[in-house]
Amino acid sequence: MTASIASGVSSTPAWRTRAGLGRRHELPGHLWDVADFARTTFGGRGVAGFGDPNLATSLRLGGAPAFVAASVDQARAWRDEEQAIRLAWFWIGFTVEPSLQRSGPSNSTRSGEYMKQSLLRAGMQLHRGFSEVARLVAMREFTAARHDPVRGVTRDAAPWLLDSDLWFYGHWRLPSDRDHPVPVAVRDRQRALQASFLGNFMRMQAYLHLDAIARGAVPTSGARTVDAFNHVRDFLVAEQPATLAADLALLRQVAATQGLTLPW
Repeated sequence: MTASIASGVSSTPAWRTRAGLGRRHELPGHLWDVADFARTTFGGRGVAGFGDPNLATSLRLGGAPAFVAASVDQARAWRDEEQAIRLAWFWIGFTVEPSLQRSGPSNSTRSGEYMKQSLLRAGMQLHRGFSEVARLVAMREFTAARHDPVRGVTRDAAPWLLDSDLWFYGHWRLPSDRDHPVPVAVRDRQRALQASFLGNFMRMQAYLHLDAIARGAVPTSGARTVDAFNHVRDFLVAEQPATLAADLALLRQVAATQGLTLPW
């Protein structure tokens, strides 16, 4: 399904021009361009009312494929439908190329910032966590994922060092009930799934870090501070109490390889 959508977008002449398909991109930015076009053109416009045809019209005038413009739900408010289109197309682009390195020249687009904001606004915290983890794995494990078509370079493979990624755990919490009310059972299940997913990812990173050090890797500069490790500790204390002692011991091992002594 994704391949057919990508083919349908890339075969549209106007969109090929907008997406810059004449440039030397391994994977053109057209999948993200649908989302980014919606974000930049409509994101700040609080158009009131329902059934406004201008979203579909603007997409057509902007060079979007006819089936994208036709997908606009005329029964929904402009802002709601713009967000739905943006989120869906960001996710399609991420699925095709999880490193996001070929998503376009904008640093915020390439880091996934806009996609993550859209996921958070939709209350899709599990999707946000999965996309961040998948991006980190892709960037480390696949050469093609480290190719930067804008600068024409392929970045070196970073070893698995539990370093700057520590800050990731400072943002693990689920959206508040105020913004995304759900039944208690659903909320508890979401929280348990997210805690298990991130806990396993933390342990994987830590063991791969220790393995990299054993093979001679040198920790790079980054978030090698006690505060950074505290982000992970707070997460473990709140969400992984059953394995807390072993997990904290593992973090102390990692910190020791970076010259840090943790106070816990």
